[in-house]
Parts: sequence; structure tokens; C-alpha cells
Amino acid sequence: MKSPLSHPLFLVSLGIYLVLFILKKTHHPIPFLSDYGADFLLMPVVMPFAQYVIRLSDPRRREFVFTWHHLLVGWILFSLLFEGLFPALTDRFTRDWWDVLAYVLGGLLFWWVNKKR
Repeated sequence: MKSPLSHPLFLVSLGIYLVLFILKKTHHPIPFLSDYGADFLLMPVVMPFAQYVIRLSDPRRREFVFTWHHLLVGWILFSLLFEGLFPALTDRFTRDWWDVLAYVLGGLLFWWVNKKR
């Protein structure tokens, strides 16, 4: 099975994420897209990487593919960390419940694309 890190969704998502990151750091953010685009791309970037690590770490799981249950757990974990815990601990993070929706939509995109494979 091909590496999830070579999948076009991962590569395009990572590329767009990096562009958004650079634009934000150089003080040239794109309104709305800079705010929610990175959150939308979180699952399509992180989940293939996690899938790759799982496949590498256990020879019996070379064909491992995330189910929707795994994605649900990932969505809950990211939502609790980035919209709950981190904003409570530091001012560097802002609680924004629209980000939770962006995580869901990105997770659904990742699931839909991988389901078709």
C-alpha cells in the first residue's frame, strides 16, 4: 500500500497550510482563510502522518487505515486541546468554537477521500 504521505490530499493540504502559515507570520493574512483554513486542514495533514507512524511502528499494521471512529476520537481530542485546554492555560490560544466545525469538516474530507481508496 502506498504511503499516506504521498496522497494528493495530504500534499495539497500541507502546501496550503504552509502558505497560510507563512502569510500569517509575515503579517499578510488572508481574511477568513487564514483564520479557519488552517483549522480545516488540521485533520487532512495530521491524520495521514499519524497513519504513517502507526504503519511504520507495527509490522502487522502495514495496511492500517483510520475508521470514522478513529477520526471521531481525533476530532474530540483536537477540539478539547485547542479549544478547551490550551486557551485556558495560555493567552497564545483563543477559544473559537467555529474552529471545532472546521476540524469536523476537514475530518469529513479526509474520511471521504480515504473511503474512496
